[in-house]
Amino acid sequence: MHIKIGLNYRDGLYRYVHSSPEGAAFLAFFLLDDVGTRPHNIQRSLREMTSEEDEAQAHNATQYAKEEGVQGIVTFMYECDDEDEAMDKGYYFQIRADLVAQVLRGWEEQVLKEKPQSIEITIDGDNVKVVGVGKRVE
Repeated sequence: MHIKIGLNYRDGLYRYVHSSPEGAAFLAFFLLDDVGTRPHNIQRSLREMTSEEDEAQAHNATQYAKEEGVQGIVTFMYECDDEDEAMDKGYYFQIRADLVAQVLRGWEEQVLKEKPQSIEITIDGDNVKVVGVGKRVE
């Protein structure tokens, strides 16, 4: 799985560029629109992903359901979609909660501390890489 996010020079915000598979865009939308660049949102999302409790949340752009604790599956879809209909049409993305937590930690490091021009997220099996490219000019 691969996601690329780039900095928009007009407004200084990060934007989705592309993903493979296409459905991984839901994870990108979760990061960009629901988690964003606020430390408290990142920490809240990390708590939800690392909790043994099942979670179901609806945010600005996405909704998700996490089942079976930390090793469970998180299903992301558009916030406004009916869950059953989205699943029937294939408009969703599933990933393990522990991998989402790793992505969130990398997101926090890159977005809040490094502030790169673009971010590439790669997940291969259990290996998660969140890499910033270039330095953002402020």
